[in-house]
Amino acid sequence: DMLVGYIVPAESVEWGAEAAEAGGAAAVDGKSESEVMMYLRYKAMDVALGLGAVYAYRSWKHRKPLSMLTYSRLLRHMHLIMAVGIFGTLASAKAASYTDGLTKKRLL
Repeated sequence: DMLVGYIVPAESVEWGAEAAEAGGAAAVDGKSESEVMMYLRYKAMDVALGLGAVYAYRSWKHRKPLSMLTYSRLLRHMHLIMAVGIFGTLASAKAASYTDGLTKKRLL
């Protein structure tokens, strides 16, 4: 049966079933490991977004006039965003080097 919004029937396969097929879903308190990890990923994203919002608010409230000789606030923030992206990419690649199978494919 096709449900509304599904393009192909394979989209209805759960992540836990995919992990079990790969041989890695161990039950933890009635939940599969992938559900726990998915929950932790969502919470980590919530914390990251919250910290980003606090950073943006504080940087906006405490801004000072800059000299024309210094580089702009926007460029400074863009450098910070690029650095976070680079370190995130490197961390993901490093984590993928320690795993195999479906987990490695998702990290890369």
